[in-house]
Amino acid sequence: MSLNLTEPPSGRPNPSIKVERILALVALILIGGAWYLGQEKTQADLRPGLEKSLIAAERFESIDAQTVVGWEDAKEALIGYATVGKGEGYGGAITLAVSVTSTGKIIDVHLVDHKETDYFLDRVLESGVLDRLHGKAHTDPFAIGEDVDAVSGATMTLRGLTQATRKASRRLASEQLGLPLIREPAAPLNLGLAEGVLVLLFALGLVGQLNHFPHKKTVRWIALIAALLIIGFVYDRPITMAMINKLLLGYWPDWRTQLYFYLALAGCFAFLIIRGRNIYCYQVCPFGAMQECLAAVGGAKANRWKKARPYLRWAQRAAALTAILIALLYDNPTLSSYEVFSAAFHLIGSNTIFVLLALSLITAFFIKRPWCRYLCPLRPVFDYTLLFRTWAKEAHGPRRTHFTAESIESAE
Repeated sequence: MSLNLTEPPSGRPNPSIKVERILALVALILIGGAWYLGQEKTQADLRPGLEKSLIAAERFESIDAQTVVGWEDAKEALIGYATVGKGEGYGGAITLAVSVTSTGKIIDVHLVDHKETDYFLDRVLESGVLDRLHGKAHTDPFAIGEDVDAVSGATMTLRGLTQATRKASRRLASEQLGLPLIREPAAPLNLGLAEGVLVLLFALGLVGQLNHFPHKKTVRWIALIAALLIIGFVYDRPITMAMINKLLLGYWPDWRTQLYFYLALAGCFAFLIIRGRNIYCYQVCPFGAMQECLAAVGGAKANRWKKARPYLRWAQRAAALTAILIALLYDNPTLSSYEVFSAAFHLIGSNTIFVLLALSLITAFFIKRPWCRYLCPLRPVFDYTLLFRTWAKEAHGPRRTHFTAESIESAE
């Protein structure tokens, strides 16, 4: 099956395509509105945290949206400055309110917001690490194992907390106290097997698009098995809705430590935008590969539920849009994720997620890729990208009467 944007012979727009484009614009407006409301709410939530980190102050003045100065009214004495610092934890951004004295010494570190699993965060907080940051200076390295004690089993969460504290204290020292700027240390490049395999899988996808290449099916199955074993079971690192939400929310992690994040999204959207092909779903997604293996065993067919397919597709799109809106409204990229990937590859997830996983895997014996076709929130995002790609091409050239995009149904 291909994404058919055919126009009637008269040249008038296909009514269904016109409706789809109107709904796409409505979705874009809703996403923009949710982002704005979420950012407003987040900014409003910052002020109490900033004031708590200057508990001795009686009067506050705003320097900017994320920085305040605190005074003791009776003596008109300066208590200190407080600002927001963000670090990259395991689940996303960790936001702290950090306050310093007029000499740059840290008074307090207060947790404002986080996207971490409570288990990992509790391990760090119970170690008393935030209290031990009091009195440190902006010139300190804030390095785990050096001037900050390590916490077993929660290294990434601890790194996010120390990174946020370091950034905030150094920004206050430079911008408010006029102290010499201390450059942030460059993170080491995280390049390993996962990144190499991912690049190879996209390269195989490119080879498979060559017109006269005789071994397309063989190459595709090699890619699917490699994705299943390495990207799935070894690393459990498929593209998720949380990754898309991070981009929409402006959480752009350090490319040196999160190279895989950028390679995965760049490879996926490069094929979508440049080639008009959904290569990721077609032969890189590890859970898609798992479903295809089950389909090969059970003899699954693609044309089951044919009459219900349009309704299921629109339900899938509505669910994906709802997940994005919730993430934007609450400024939390992982809050509304409902993918079954971690449950499938590492047996981690809620009871609801395991029920979805079981239904998807059982159904995969009879229907090809049921999760991908009717449940996965990523596919509507990719289809949305292809829709705007086609629209842009029509606006900048002769009107094309037919556009075909490679999808998960191309092999049928």
